[in-house]
Amino acid sequence: MSIDRVLIGLLLAAPITAGAADITIPTGTMLDVRMDGALHSDKTREGDAFKATLLEPVYADARVILSSGGTVDGVVTSVKSRRDGNASSVLGLRLTKLHTLQGQTYDIHGAMVGFRKHLTAAEPVTLTKDEGKKAVIVIGKEGEGAGDRSSSVVGLSGETEKDLAARWALSGLSHDFVTIDVGSEITFELRDDIKVQAIPAP
Repeated sequence: MSIDRVLIGLLLAAPITAGAADITIPTGTMLDVRMDGALHSDKTREGDAFKATLLEPVYADARVILSSGGTVDGVVTSVKSRRDGNASSVLGLRLTKLHTLQGQTYDIHGAMVGFRKHLTAAEPVTLTKDEGKKAVIVIGKEGEGAGDRSSSVVGLSGETEKDLAARWALSGLSHDFVTIDVGSEITFELRDDIKVQAIPAP
């Protein structure tokens, strides 16, 4: 958990009262989720849906705005595989919807920015296009012991993710496949504000 999250948690005030105004969760807020299913670059297709569970509460004004345990929907935005003749494998993910424990559903745009668990990363590799758009490529080993296998995942950013994924696929720098196991914990960054209903006091 980041220092910012810890500090915000320590400043947690009284619950939001019923009828409070809607609150905006700003662009740049991080959402930590646990994957409910597995993805594999040799089996997954672009456009495939996935689901995950929110691991940490989201705070605003030192108050809980989104409770942990809510769910998110996502879509696979890019797949590059050696199955299709690429030199490197790529999986790109994006969050599209958020479902709260209180029953609300919100459209969101969340871009994958890193792993919390199930991927022990080497030093990240960064691809930069001429106009300054970046994608962080994480390479590491997933798992321990006899089931240990090499993996790589690309966190795509900006509007140029297709070009970035294609460049990485041609690089020949990643392992044979990309895999994200059930239970993997991934951090996504909100790329747009979300206006949500305040959680009423119990």
